[in-house]
Parts: sequence; structure tokens; C-alpha cells
Amino acid sequence: MAKTIMSMLEKLNVLEKNKSLTPVDHSDKEPENKVEGTAFLQDNSYAEEARDVNDRKASSLSDSSLGNYSMVEKSDLKYEKNFTVKEVYDLFTLEETGTNTVFMLDKFINALPQNLPHDIKKQTVLNIIAASNYSLDTLVSDGNQRLKALNQFMNDYTLNINKVTDSYQEEIKKLSLLINNYNELIKIKESKLTEQKNIIKFEIQRIDTIVDFFQSQD
Repeated sequence: MAKTIMSMLEKLNVLEKNKSLTPVDHSDKEPENKVEGTAFLQDNSYAEEARDVNDRKASSLSDSSLGNYSMVEKSDLKYEKNFTVKEVYDLFTLEETGTNTVFMLDKFINALPQNLPHDIKKQTVLNIIAASNYSLDTLVSDGNQRLKALNQFMNDYTLNINKVTDSYQEEIKKLSLLINNYNELIKIKESKLTEQKNIIKFEIQRIDTIVDFFQSQD
């Protein structure tokens, strides 16, 4: 499928032959999966047929599947490391890449000249999708599900980290209180030590004076 799309892009010559993008009239013949000149197939019935073929695939990517982690329970998740995007997608059983994902739209967009007007670029991508049996609804739905999954994961990750850091803050408060108490006890002990030193020092001096009185020579 990828080779077919690239072949079509090559035949298209990325609009360099004819920048008017005039639709080709296909009323006299059956739609084909190829491009003549610079215009993609734009027959509505063909686009509808391509959409119908892929609509069934969209049902397997319903938003309801993102209510909770489908493969890994939240209680089993370890938030002690950073997750790669692939690991996040794995939690929600979403493919990291694939031909039926929103990333195909990115490939189609990047295959066109960047200096094309937005409207022309958008219509060209829509024509590619229709000519390639893709469903825009399916691809966009995949993108919306990825956004929901990423946001849900980030919310869960943030809540978990905040919960842990809050518990650390509580421990810090307890330790700070304990440290303050110990500092007060240290001051009390040091004060007692100073007082005791003065008491002993006074007594030593008193005794020294008495002893020195009798030991001193006249």
C-alpha cells in the first residue's frame, strides 16, 4: 500500500505540472486507483465506497476502550521511571505506527511541498486518502484516541507523582518537627552542661584557694 501511495505521488509530480488542481471528470469511466496528470480522483461515490470499506476498522478503535488501561492495571503501574511514547501506547493497546493510524496523514502532508497553500494541501491529502482506500474518519479517530490516551496517562502520572511528593512533604514536616525538638533538647543539654561546669569550676577554685593557702611559702 505504501508503494502504491508513493507511486501516485510520483505520478502526481507534487502539483508541479499543473498547480490548478482541476478535478478530473470520471463520469464516463470507472474510478481507478491511479492519478492522471496532476489531479486525484474526486468522485463522491468512490470516496464513499472507500470510507465504507474502512468504517468497520474505526469501530475497533472506539473511545470507550480508553476508559481504563486495557492491558495493565493502574495499580500495577510503576511511576518510578519515565515512559517512552511506545510504552504509553502499549498500555492502551495502541500501535506506535501503522498504515491505519493518524500518522499516515502526517506522511501524506509531509509528502507535499511545504510552500503549498493550506487549502490546496488539505484538498490534495483528502484526494490521496480517497484514492488509497483510506477512511479519514478512521485516521482522525485514531488521532483523537491517542490524544485521550496520552492525556489520561499524563493525568494519572501527575496524580501519582504528586501523591508521592505530598507524602514526602508530610515526612519532611514530621522530620522538621523532630529536628526542632532535638535542637531544643540540645540547647537544654548545653545549658545544663554550662551550668554544671560553672558549679564545678567554682568549687575547684574554692578548694584551690584553701589548698594554696597552706602550701604557699611565707
